[in-house]
Amino acid sequence: MKKLLLTIIFLVTILVCKGQNYIPYYNQINEAEYQIYRENYQEAIGLLDNAFRIEKPHAKDLYLKAFCLDKINSEANKNEIISLLKKASINKGDVIYWIKKQPLTIELSDVFLGKLKKEDER
Repeated sequence: MKKLLLTIIFLVTILVCKGQNYIPYYNQINEAEYQIYRENYQEAIGLLDNAFRIEKPHAKDLYLKAFCLDKINSEANKNEIISLLKKASINKGDVIYWIKKQPLTIELSDVFLGKLKKEDER
């Protein structure tokens, strides 16, 4: 009986310690969204990067970083923007929806957009 009780306590302790705490992540994301609203894109990128160090980024948040990079300098950041869009679509992020909701100024090929749409549909 003692072994069973100790095993249960041990397992509960592991589960509690390994549990994800998204509160710091979402605090950073919320602040980044506010900075985007204020058009402080560089500040928003810093906050998004901090959030990405805390937890694995969600697809929408990857798109927000791509959006900020696009607003700062779309041509200089083109490769990173494309990489972020690919990561977001692999995470089933409905990237096409976000592109329609908050369009990017960078020109994306129809082939690339088609690939994003296929990934979103999986």
